Amino acid sequence: MTTPATASAAFRDDDPLMEAIALAVWEQCERQDYRTTNDDPRNIAAVAATIARTLLLPDATTADDPAPEPESWPTPEDAYAGAPHPRDEFDWLISQADAGKRNREWWLRRAAVVDRRSAALPSDHRLRDEHALELAHFLIELDGATVTGDPRGYIRREYALWAKNQ
Repeated sequence: MTTPATASAAFRDDDPLMEAIALAVWEQCERQDYRTTNDDPRNIAAVAATIARTLLLPDATTADDPAPEPESWPTPEDAYAGAPHPRDEFDWLISQADAGKRNREWWLRRAAVVDRRSAALPSDHRLRDEHALELAHFLIELDGATVTGDPRGYIRREYALWAKNQ
């Protein structure tokens, strides 16, 4: 991503959530010298990160508002059994993106391959974990789903269902 001439005062380079959202916005925006976007992707990321933290990551649940029971999700091993090699999946994603075909299947497969790669790494690879979480939240929003518990579990369940029907 190239940096535009002016940067937002609200955008923080040390915030991985803002970076992930800015990258997602950048990938999604068709652009010609920034003329097709109304704002710098970093400004959009700053707002989206603030909203995400406020709505998706509440500080604590009160006794009056207990958290719902988390759903039980498939393990990564169960969900991705028989899945193509990540390199093949990334090749497919790139070919479809280049052809302008970013539909629900594309987003599901992208979220699944990032989740799969993240699940196979030691826990100190936080940026990839956060990217997998961001993609999970994006697909949940795209589907209009309500999810309790681990959002990445939703990706695993949806991928397993999708793979079973292919």
